[in-house]
Amino acid sequence: MSGMIGKIQDKKIFSITIIPSSWCNFRCVYCYENDHYKIKNMITTSEMTKRIKLFLENNIKTGFFRKVHIRWYGGEPLLDFKTIIDIMDFTNSIGKTYKTDIIGEIITNGYLLDIVKFKILLEKGVKIFQVTIDGYKDAHDKLRPLLNGKPTFDKIFENLIQTRNVTDNFFMFIRSNVMPDNLDSIKKFLDLASNYFSRDRRYYFTFFPVTRSGGDNDKNLKVIEPKKRMEIIQELYMYATQLGLNIPDKDTLLQIDGVPAMDDLCQALYPFSIIIRNDGKLFKCPLTVMIDDESVGHIEEDGSIVLDESKINRWAKYILSPLSRGCPRLHELGEVVGVEAE
Repeated sequence: MSGMIGKIQDKKIFSITIIPSSWCNFRCVYCYENDHYKIKNMITTSEMTKRIKLFLENNIKTGFFRKVHIRWYGGEPLLDFKTIIDIMDFTNSIGKTYKTDIIGEIITNGYLLDIVKFKILLEKGVKIFQVTIDGYKDAHDKLRPLLNGKPTFDKIFENLIQTRNVTDNFFMFIRSNVMPDNLDSIKKFLDLASNYFSRDRRYYFTFFPVTRSGGDNDKNLKVIEPKKRMEIIQELYMYATQLGLNIPDKDTLLQIDGVPAMDDLCQALYPFSIIIRNDGKLFKCPLTVMIDDESVGHIEEDGSIVLDESKINRWAKYILSPLSRGCPRLHELGEVVGVEAE
């Protein structure tokens, strides 16, 4: 295990997740990001943008990291598109000065990802995209409606189709969250998707079982029994493959050179990984970003950070545990995941 830790540290990749907008234009039934915080902080202020830039510069100019991987997350990050472009421009400039590779990634619901924004993001170095579609429109629009309850499938899928006409290289991960009632609908969606994305090595399809992740609606969620999850997920991967759709493998992750995904390591446990919320609070786990008590620190005016050692150690204790290959947070919530479900 000590060899594994050394291997991770040797990669010298700084993994930074930034939440530019804590608000979201969707109301997904299984969302774990409850609304108590979102209303207060919709987008990033100019003062906080300045702090984030200083934080990035302070770390890049040390010369320690060979690559900085910036992941844009939310809420819905494209609600604050201006901040994304501002920080990517700045970071690309600093990276060039200090000979550090910068790679961008965005996790978005895809509704606002029109072809204009897509091309701009590519130009700014955002080469990795994740968009979620939870089956054909019959299921997806019930699970992932707009804030006003209106459907989202058609617009998201049209946005994805438009990206095919771009000649640049990129990685588009199309994720489906799996519940007991949408399995057939996901297959119907894959049938449709195969007409557009089959054998295009820029598009990859992934499947994850919905879990009770701490959201307000957890008690009402229908989830797949833990013992059946692996079988159902494998069934979907096999179905996608038979249709000529790509599924991610180790070679794909190596091309991205992403950490911690490349090592199957929980993001919260990777020592050079931090999540910055748009009020300057810092977190380690994406499942906790809307819970103030889970903050592990904050960014100061000069871009330095103040960390709560006890909060950091809360995650560090899992590094030598089998749960490092699963999800410690879901384990704490009573979910059977990762190595526990095998």
